[in-house]
Amino acid sequence: DAALLLVFAVAFLEQSPLDRPQTLSFIGFGLLLYLLDRLKKSPESRGPLLVALLMTVWANVHGGFALGQATIILYLAAEGAKFAHGSLRPIKREAYRALLVAGGAGLAASLLNPNTYHALGLALFTGFTGMAPGSHGLLTITEYLSIPEAFAINRDYIRAVDLVLMAVVAAAVVSRPKKLDITEALLAAGTGYFAFRHARYMPVFMIVA
Repeated sequence: DAALLLVFAVAFLEQSPLDRPQTLSFIGFGLLLYLLDRLKKSPESRGPLLVALLMTVWANVHGGFALGQATIILYLAAEGAKFAHGSLRPIKREAYRALLVAGGAGLAASLLNPNTYHALGLALFTGFTGMAPGSHGLLTITEYLSIPEAFAINRDYIRAVDLVLMAVVAAAVVSRPKKLDITEALLAAGTGYFAFRHARYMPVFMIVA
């Protein structure tokens, strides 16, 4: 595990230097996953407050807070779906209630920014690049291309490492069907899809992995 974590860390830092603004969203995303997972395992009264504080700060420092909103919604939906069948290993109902309160608080708190809900629309429209979809400028941002396209243009072999890491994670998920957690699987699949389509999102997938 330690060796694999080291590989992920090196690949992460190679692709996303820590002086770039999206680092704030990577930190926020990692903290959000930690808080949600902790609430899932052990409900605590301060959980909703911590999630709300995190989303408030995140929404005021970087447009990537939309990723946090999507993660909260996915998390709540996936954990709720587990109650449909015992084989999905649903969490305790009190834990799910704590998740619902924390998720609702986080979504509401993310609107506490100068642009309120307009900030979300702007972030989604620009794709966190600062440019509208289809802008000529996007053609010069190779990390906005898919991983195969980025590799073909730049011959950047870190993209080959990306594909290997994706394969390792996929193999880990399918190799233990009886222990499959649908929340984890959906997070990995969703972030993996966006990372494959746009190489700039590979660090987000690595955080999930």
